[in-house]
Amino acid sequence: MRAETTHPPELPFEPAALLAKTAEFVVRRESDRFYQDLVAFCSTTYGCAYAHVALLEGDSRHVRVIAGFLDGADANEGYVYSLTGTPCENVISDIRKCYTDDVQSLFPLDNDLVMLGARSYFGEPLLDGADKVAGLVALVFRHALEEPGVIQSCLKVLAARASAVLSREAFDRGREADLKRLVERESRFRSVFDSIFDAIFLHDMATGQVLQVNRRMCEMYGCTEATALQSSFKDASANIPPYSEADALGWLQKAVAEGPQTFEWLARRLDNHELFWTEVSLRVTRIGETDRILAVVRDISARKAAESALRASETRFQRLFENVDAVAIQGYRRDGSVAYWNRGTEALYGYTAAEALQGNLLELIIPESMRSEITAAIHWMFEHNQGIPAGRLMLRHKAGHLVPVWSSHTVLNVENQDTRCSAWTSTCPNWSRPRRPGRKAKPCCAP
Repeated sequence: MRAETTHPPELPFEPAALLAKTAEFVVRRESDRFYQDLVAFCSTTYGCAYAHVALLEGDSRHVRVIAGFLDGADANEGYVYSLTGTPCENVISDIRKCYTDDVQSLFPLDNDLVMLGARSYFGEPLLDGADKVAGLVALVFRHALEEPGVIQSCLKVLAARASAVLSREAFDRGREADLKRLVERESRFRSVFDSIFDAIFLHDMATGQVLQVNRRMCEMYGCTEATALQSSFKDASANIPPYSEADALGWLQKAVAEGPQTFEWLARRLDNHELFWTEVSLRVTRIGETDRILAVVRDISARKAAESALRASETRFQRLFENVDAVAIQGYRRDGSVAYWNRGTEALYGYTAAEALQGNLLELIIPESMRSEITAAIHWMFEHNQGIPAGRLMLRHKAGHLVPVWSSHTVLNVENQDTRCSAWTSTCPNWSRPRRPGRKAKPCCAP
């Protein structure tokens, strides 16, 4: 095997997109180069450096590569190697199929892993029509994978499809089981496909009619497959703008015209008509000679409930501080621009919230002699993600006179438009914090 040095890649797509692409691959019509298409798909979709499909030789101790893909090109077809001392041996023996890091140190006799620069490895056995191990599909990565679950799930689906193809080829050549075993193999593929966590729909591209669903769809929407195939967008949606049948058809048209689409959708169960939140991914796929729309739907009700609870908590928190007159609280960004200004701050410094939110903290309340030091302190807080020690300060009122305050600080991570972090300060006017005997006060460098 040959190897080339590359930078360790990340997974090319999000988990939901990986599942969608895998589903799209396994339902499309097989070409004469199915196994080569499979390994090329694995490399480009999952970001592995090398992928191959290999079948057992007659002695069951060696395998022959029938399709390989290395660094973006076909490779190693016909290559025969011994299973002894390799991770492939454990896959064939059903001992272990996944090594997320340091695979070379676990198999020091496997020179191919060294040549490939391997760090992680995934494999799945391929079964023939008699349910015996006939070979394997293997993926090699040049980087560690901390969360391998989605790759394992996708590889199981691909291996099930490849096993079905092996069985059909064996049947066609007259070397294996009868038609009943072939049907069982296809059924097993369907059961693996149905085990995917997300609901899957296959739609007619022109009308939106549901043509095929998986088992998870029936569970999520509370219906049988027959009912699902007779349902419309009106039945399975909230059916109020922007979640109406017309809106759904609009999304389908957008996927056709512009490419893959991902959006949130308020769905409806078909049994009890209960509404629930979903995230929908749409893409066009070719099934046989016809273009279809593949929809992968994930239930995000729990996430939406958590977001709603967080918003309610934040609202209560904000109202609490907005209505506190005795404590002045300000929020500001890295450049000093004001992000928050409560009623207590209005009373303390004389600026209304409307005035302050258009200005910069450094210019509003910081005396000119202190600005350099305070600018440096603000940058330090954002760089280190922590507040500076509290202390006494003399800050400037809108009218020009100085106000004695006790100032303390913290840094909050806030996802808010173009501002990632906000620093908040709490001040109390005309309050001298008592010192312990013999202890000097710490200086404070920002409001």
